[in-house]
Amino acid sequence: MTRYLILGNGAAGATAAETLRAADPRGEITLVSAEPYPMYSRPGLAYALAAEIPEKQVLARTPEWYRQLHLRFLVGVAVKVDPAGHRVHLADGQTLPYDRLLIATGARAVPLPYPGAGLDGVVFLDTLDGTKDLLKRIKRARRAVVIGGGITALEMAEGFAHHKLETHYFLRRDILWASVFNAAESKLLEEQMREHGVRLHFNTEAAEIVGDARRRVTGVRLKSGELVKCDLVGAGIGVKPQLDLLDGAGLRTDKAILVNEYLETSAPDIFAAGDCAQAWAPWTQKHPQD
Repeated sequence: MTRYLILGNGAAGATAAETLRAADPRGEITLVSAEPYPMYSRPGLAYALAAEIPEKQVLARTPEWYRQLHLRFLVGVAVKVDPAGHRVHLADGQTLPYDRLLIATGARAVPLPYPGAGLDGVVFLDTLDGTKDLLKRIKRARRAVVIGGGITALEMAEGFAHHKLETHYFLRRDILWASVFNAAESKLLEEQMREHGVRLHFNTEAAEIVGDARRRVTGVRLKSGELVKCDLVGAGIGVKPQLDLLDGAGLRTDKAILVNEYLETSAPDIFAAGDCAQAWAPWTQKHPQD
């Protein structure tokens, strides 16, 4: 009987578990999740923030789904992969053996690179628990600042404005979502966001997150020296694959874990998929950089 170990309970991990069960009805499949929830939609967190759907609707699987597929669901955080020993170490001291390992740990939000980034009130749209906490904070807040140029920052700004917070959105450039939209499309988005109550600040860069004696956010100081007061700072400057568990494992990595067209890593019997993997592109014979 083959022992399959999957690290990560997102779309890649859950889909892999389902596919493996269909291919191997008798195999032992262990799915390790850092969060105590069934697989949920991370893009759906934005809809929960904007109150377009209830929190429970973010869940994409049920506990019964795991039972029906005879999956062992284990809550834990993988901290070390041992390719030679075919085992994975968890933060709580457990050691899990495997015959085949899939690393699908995804990516997490990048912290803001400013002094004060660790203050209470700097928030992310990243996890279900984090979103639940954010919805509680919104009820007590009056003003929010959002920093970032991608889809997550846009969603946070729209979510804050939906809850009637005075919302300030800082962008370093003079166009919204320049990597996706042209000037005309960006202008349409800009008009829509202004109609929703978002105050856009183009060509604006933060220098410091300011807090009080209790280390709670009170504002954002700009490079210009101006201080914008706020209760919340939404961080949306990007995500980074979770690769810390590979320290010392010897797997080839670049921006993420390098895999071939079969999702195989450089180590025998170890595969990677999802946001933590950098796939091989047969048409260019390269690993794409974006």
